[in-house]
Amino acid sequence: MRARLFGRLTRPAVCAIGVWDPILPGHQELYRRLITHARDSELSSLIISINPDPVLHLYGASECPVYSDARARIAQMLSFGLDGVLHVRFQRRDIEATAADFFEVLDQEVEIAELWLGSRQTLGRFESGNFETIRELAKVRRIRLKRLPLQQLGTSGVRQLLREGNLREAAALVGRPPIRMRPASGVLRLAWHPGRYTAVPVPGPNAPVKGTSVELELNAQKSGLPRLVWPQKKVSCLAFVSGPGDLAALAGSGPAVLNRDDL
Repeated sequence: MRARLFGRLTRPAVCAIGVWDPILPGHQELYRRLITHARDSELSSLIISINPDPVLHLYGASECPVYSDARARIAQMLSFGLDGVLHVRFQRRDIEATAADFFEVLDQEVEIAELWLGSRQTLGRFESGNFETIRELAKVRRIRLKRLPLQQLGTSGVRQLLREGNLREAAALVGRPPIRMRPASGVLRLAWHPGRYTAVPVPGPNAPVKGTSVELELNAQKSGLPRLVWPQKKVSCLAFVSGPGDLAALAGSGPAVLNRDDL
């Protein structure tokens, strides 16, 4: 695991850990609560963002469609008023990492005063990452732990809509269409349904989605994820507003499902 801090922390931090893709209304409410609590406690507010989702390394990229890329998510999270976002790059070998390994990465980058964990959240597999282990590691570091109540956010439902190419319904659930920054290669590989997509060039991840749209084709490949060619180099960011599943739904036939949703 490698970590990089975006933003600036002037004090020990209150933090929460997750993948945060997509950033759902429930996540946004959590950010607001965390920011308010940090301010009242005279601490910094921090979100730790794991990328990619460890599920991708376990089951493959086709089983883990990404809504907005990591750069867009970081910019969006900072726009809510957080002091910082710690981006943790999760590699295949990190599947076997323990909670102790995770805390060692954090120790090198930030000082944590309080950690908020989901009701079933772990930081590793089996006993090496369960809540009891996390509690002992936090105790040594004098980190306060807070367990959040169980909340069904609907992440798997949004991912299924991406598999179907149904972006309008996905955006209605998330509150904003999928955002992608231009990749260096000029090619996007997406675990979305192949077909024609409509996207709007925008100046940045937090900009209003308005202007002239472009039509783009996501082409299936003999191997690997479907491939989409970025329109122009001068376009730095795209908001994807509709896909082939939307047209199928309007026609009443329903979109084809590529993969079983077992996330």
